[in-house]
Amino acid sequence: MNRVAANRATPLLLALLLAACASGGGTSGATPEEQVMKRAGERWQYLIDGQPERAWDYLSTGVQSTESREDYARGMKQRPVHWLAVEPLEAECETTRCDVRIKLEYEITIPGGGAGPTRAPAWIYERWILQGRAWVHVPKDFL
Repeated sequence: MNRVAANRATPLLLALLLAACASGGGTSGATPEEQVMKRAGERWQYLIDGQPERAWDYLSTGVQSTESREDYARGMKQRPVHWLAVEPLEAECETTRCDVRIKLEYEITIPGGGAGPTRAPAWIYERWILQGRAWVHVPKDFL
């Protein structure tokens, strides 16, 4: 490559490198525990924000093969619970599996309760597996 061509290619290569870092390509140094806790938080935030169709992307391909994105989103939106906040607390990981402990704040209206919505915390455990290069969630029903 001559010097003129190299000078023209340098800004393009730099832009591609920066784009890769911004899109998550720069997180490869994170531990599995950090990676899975980040993904668990993102998944729950989509559910909190009323975007279950985006949370579907965080499910394993096996789970996805049993329920379409549209059916999953419809089912999540029909639940009587409204999630309000998420806090991933810890993850215990092996080579291709992590168990994640999460604190959720939720609100639910109990039929016939008369007092209006009840707000409470919940502590849950989730199973995440390494599928390819990404950590994905496997709900209890599939374990």
